[in-house]
Amino acid sequence: MHLLPLLALALPSALLASAAPAPPAVEVHSAFPPENLFGHVTNGAANKISLTFVNRSPQNLTVLNVGGNFFDSVSGKNLANVTTKKFNTKVVPEGKYELPYTFGSELKPGEKTLKLWVEYADDSASKHRAVAHEGLVTVVEPPASWFDLQLLSVYLLLASLFSGVAYYVYSTYLAPAPAKSKKSSKKAIAPKYSSDPAPPVDGTKTYDDEWVPETAKLRNRRGKAKLGAASSGDELSGGETSGGEAGGKKKKGGRRK
Repeated sequence: MHLLPLLALALPSALLASAAPAPPAVEVHSAFPPENLFGHVTNGAANKISLTFVNRSPQNLTVLNVGGNFFDSVSGKNLANVTTKKFNTKVVPEGKYELPYTFGSELKPGEKTLKLWVEYADDSASKHRAVAHEGLVTVVEPPASWFDLQLLSVYLLLASLFSGVAYYVYSTYLAPAPAKSKKSSKKAIAPKYSSDPAPPVDGTKTYDDEWVPETAKLRNRRGKAKLGAASSGDELSGGETSGGEAGGKKKKGGRRK
């Protein structure tokens, strides 16, 4: 009695499954280019893979788009989706169509599983998917370039830091002490003063005698006084002599008379 409800539920499902049309027969082949035979996927680059779609059905098919995913090679976890590219190209029965496809990656380096699919539609506009590629790929980093702007900026920064440290060490510990400037061998020529200064016209002093000791001043005054007395005595004796000569002449003249 309990089997009748189960059979009633299972019968419609079986009828629906038998009524669903089978997807059109297709084949999809994939191949990496000759320069990438080992299937390396470079981060930050446009990785190429060639897909060939073959229509094995008696009806026209339309290739809609190509997409895929990266999976962890051990756990099967979905890591990232790859770029979906649209085509919307019809393929006749037994026809082939090349699908050039490029995709990018920003994953950690290592082995990953890459799965690509092709989505297409039949004459009744029903959509189907076929596996285009499924296999292990190796994700690698791009090769370093000396002309990369980011690397050049890092090199310049490191070079400036190194040069600054080197200059500090040299100037602090290795640089020689500055040489002392040599004194000039030429002696300063003292100004020459005349030992016989011209006497003042108005009798005023031409020098400052405040620094002269009083004893020297007194001696100077006494010397000047003696010189003055001697000069005045000479003048007097000269006057008297001239006077005597004049008197003698008068006397002689008187006698003649």
